[in-house]
Amino acid sequence: MDIVTDLKANPAILNYARNIATAIVDGPANHCAATLSALLVFAGIYPVGGGTGQGDLEPWVPSLAYDLENRRGWSHINIGDQINTGDVGVVLVSASIHHIYLVIDATDQPNPMIADNDQSSFHTRLVVGDPSQSYSPTSYFLRAVN
Repeated sequence: MDIVTDLKANPAILNYARNIATAIVDGPANHCAATLSALLVFAGIYPVGGGTGQGDLEPWVPSLAYDLENRRGWSHINIGDQINTGDVGVVLVSASIHHIYLVIDATDQPNPMIADNDQSSFHTRLVVGDPSQSYSPTSYFLRAVN
């Protein structure tokens, strides 16, 4: 099962994931990690949370990113390197400011189409961030092992 193909075929999956995230996480700050966790579970990828999530859902970005990179062996992609559809963007500004998102279309490298908790539909996000939207710069990307 390919999560991006499934999302493009049925964009309502994003709203299902957002609703699940809202149901398990207090406050909006961590909905992004819980939303991505739900999307991964729908695709058959089960993150192991750091003990803070409900079941297989991880509501904290640093724990989810750590799990994908270190337990699952996803590749760390530096900013400036080629990003691919299906990559996961990780934003780590501080212990309380972070974000995580799924790249839906990487055709426009500086401004890929993404899925996250911020909107109920796919939208673009500048990799360098966008202060006008309160978007911090992406720190790095993660890529699933083929």
